[in-house]
Amino acid sequence: MLSSMIVQEHLIALCRRVDPQASILRTERMTGGVSAEVQRVTLATRDGRTRELVVRSHREFSGKSDPALRAEREYRLLARLAATDQPIPRPCAYDPPFTLLLEWVEGSSAMPAAPAEPLAALIAGVHESGVTVADVPFVDPLPMLREWLPSMTIPQTLPALSNAHLTLVHGDFWPGNVLWHHGAVAALIDWEDASMGDCLIDVAAMRAELYRLTNRQTVDEFTRAYAGGRGIDEGRLAWWDLFMASAQLMYMDSWGLAPEELQQRGNAMSRWQQDALTALGQGH
Repeated sequence: MLSSMIVQEHLIALCRRVDPQASILRTERMTGGVSAEVQRVTLATRDGRTRELVVRSHREFSGKSDPALRAEREYRLLARLAATDQPIPRPCAYDPPFTLLLEWVEGSSAMPAAPAEPLAALIAGVHESGVTVADVPFVDPLPMLREWLPSMTIPQTLPALSNAHLTLVHGDFWPGNVLWHHGAVAALIDWEDASMGDCLIDVAAMRAELYRLTNRQTVDEFTRAYAGGRGIDEGRLAWWDLFMASAQLMYMDSWGLAPEELQQRGNAMSRWQQDALTALGQGH
């Protein structure tokens, strides 16, 4: 696997799989990801137009599955989602074992003033898409919570969690993976952690980030919008809220955050963790 930027010769060969007669005008390394190297590539086509692609190369990262498995799974899933109306980057080609090419999506991760309802509609659409991921086990948060919070009383099993209806879950649903364009959702990106699981894992992930970045009112608006006519199991959600806050507190030191951002995130997640414990009847 390439441990740094994809070399130019390889990049040209990859892009010519999409357009054999195109030439590369420029490349730009994209920042923000930690488990994949991402480049934006601008091609000049034979007819004088330009075309934007994303070259995404998975790499080894602690806590993640094998990069080759992640890359192939992400490409196959995007190919299936491309047949639906979900806003995703369209896959162009897969270059085994680590790299995929995607169409560039114009947009920014900066949220609009009222993000709650569009975010809820976005993830509800994923959960209701009917698309599945094969051979991926259901994620049970309880064993990890027992390890992270050894002094806490945690049930051995929770039927409401382990027997939950499985749906496609994005697995990393936070504002950094949602692109907006002119106030509307343009795409949900970075599908490498997608699996079959409890839909509330995605809801809880966004709740934690909205709490950190906005306020409790926006968190509640998002949750109500997602619940809609389907309702939400508040007990199940509280366990996932605790899981998300605890996971961030456990691993955020390895994310390469600036000291001030690390401190802000840590303070917010400590408060969010305490709120979840209180909801579960174990707060101070």
